[in-house]
Amino acid sequence: MNVYGAARVIRIVALAGSLLGLFGCPNPDPNPDPNPPPVSPNSGTPLSIGSTPTCVATDPEGSAVRALKLDNITKDPCQIELSQATLLGSNMDAQFLAQVNFTPIYDGAISRLKQQVGMSPTVNIRVVTDLACFEPAGGGMTGLNIVTVDGKFLDILSEYANYRALAESRIFAESTLASLGQNAAINHIVSYHQLYPCNNAPAAYYPSSLLSTTTASRATQIFDSLAGAIMYHEYGHYWAHALSDSILDQAFFSQFTPYGYINVYPAREENDADFVAGILSHKSGHDLSLSEEMIDLMAFYMYFRQGGVTDIAQVENSYLAQFVQQNPKYSSLAARKSIIQHGYSVFQ
Repeated sequence: MNVYGAARVIRIVALAGSLLGLFGCPNPDPNPDPNPPPVSPNSGTPLSIGSTPTCVATDPEGSAVRALKLDNITKDPCQIELSQATLLGSNMDAQFLAQVNFTPIYDGAISRLKQQVGMSPTVNIRVVTDLACFEPAGGGMTGLNIVTVDGKFLDILSEYANYRALAESRIFAESTLASLGQNAAINHIVSYHQLYPCNNAPAAYYPSSLLSTTTASRATQIFDSLAGAIMYHEYGHYWAHALSDSILDQAFFSQFTPYGYINVYPAREENDADFVAGILSHKSGHDLSLSEEMIDLMAFYMYFRQGGVTDIAQVENSYLAQFVQQNPKYSSLAARKSIIQHGYSVFQ
């Protein structure tokens, strides 16, 4: 069953622009009705809410941008959640919440990132201590009414942001750690934080105590761009009603037990979430290059944890890692960065 939503942009434009038109796009209606009438979700045709002026069925990309420009954003107003999806999704949320541990150490950062994009305070975003200790996932997970971000990954991003700020300031230009270079710094940071599974650990190589007031401010800017990209990606699932869509997609849902938590989404939902992350990274004023770098850092973090990859260069400089789709539920790293870039560029 197809439920139309503004965020389902990449399903229609796919990777046009980033994959040089491998997918064709239908010609848009030259005179679209700005307020098309709602249609039954059971009809399998696009759904748009007539009373919501941001929703135009023939312009899903523009509809997404217009909706996300608003203040107090919650979920995509161009979709509705059906009762059966709401009921099952709520059960899944309850099961997930019962098995994970949360940490408050990033509550201030989460609140700041929400405020930067005008997100409603009612959106429930929380940080899990170490997501991989509860689910086979990293970065974050999103359910029907809960968005979670991986605290272990935020630990890594926080210390890396300190390194970047210190390196820019050249405060420790002569120190041994600085002379190792950025890749070595990343390798040290990721390796260190893996020593504390299921717990959060303070920065070891580049602690906040090394930062001046000015450098600390810069480290916060860098962290916000990195952490914002993953948080906005997870929020993108929430905004686009992705769990409801997955529940209603019987071909996908049949892979899971009726009451098992859906751990990952099909690639189309991941593409949508990356697109939303790009839009919100621009709306918040974040650095696009850092938003894109988050993708490589997350991949390295997960590869390192699985074993066999111990150098970020094995991710950044590898054609296989960058351009070949490693998992059917995710586009390649290069494609994901292109989607983020596209979302960033269309937000005006």
